[in-house]
Amino acid sequence: MAAAATAAAAAAAATARASLTAFPAYKSSRSATPDPIRLACAALPALLDALGIATLALPLAEADDVIATLAVAELGAAATAGGARARARRVVIVSPDKDFRQLLTEDGRLTILRPRASTAAGTAKRTALHARVAADARARAGSGVPAGGRAPADGRAAVAEAGASVRGRSYEPYTWAHFVAETGLSPDAFCDLAALVGDAVDNVPGVPGVGPVTAAMLLRSHGCVEAVLRWAEAERTATKQRPPAARVARTKRADAPADAGGVGDAP
Repeated sequence: MAAAATAAAAAAAATARASLTAFPAYKSSRSATPDPIRLACAALPALLDALGIATLALPLAEADDVIATLAVAELGAAATAGGARARARRVVIVSPDKDFRQLLTEDGRLTILRPRASTAAGTAKRTALHARVAADARARAGSGVPAGGRAPADGRAAVAEAGASVRGRSYEPYTWAHFVAETGLSPDAFCDLAALVGDAVDNVPGVPGVGPVTAAMLLRSHGCVEAVLRWAEAERTATKQRPPAARVARTKRADAPADAGGVGDAP
């Protein structure tokens, strides 16, 4: 595990450096870390070590990149290990970060626990999403098609199925099936979806006027963000070559035949 952690840290650092080089404005709009958090972070390593909790940190490496690298490495190691129990090992990521959705697997070996919605509207929306996922699972079971996910391999994996409560804060599962029900896309398309929508929190611009619903529709129709952009460029070119339909419809003709039938002299 130590070797995997070292490799994960190196890969995450490389990813962070590449991101900063390619897009210097990334997260540049964020304010400085508050002093209480900065002081707490300085004391955390010693505290976690005393509690026997493994930690991994590297300058320039974002925590989510390290987590993602470790998660994928764990799935890969389990897949190549001998024995059914090793292959049944699952990964649960506890985080509200939407970026982790790109890692979700259809077989349910990687799932997410996210904080439950804190507003009535958010709760209603997520309840409807859970209902769609459950209905889809029942429909698949009735048709003989296996649904994404399977029986938990151990107690920790069961947490991802039923949700959890930690220090009074409630968490709920978010799986491959949830993403598909919410967007109509595979989690593989998450980065394309994020590229079209953008992220104001991280100062990442998207396409003006394109929200999550429109972005998902475009990707369902065209497959990837590059194809969407090619389609948009073709549409823009075609529009330049013809007058807008509304303008054609509202233009009054001045060349109507003078002897048009059914029109008499004014009294």
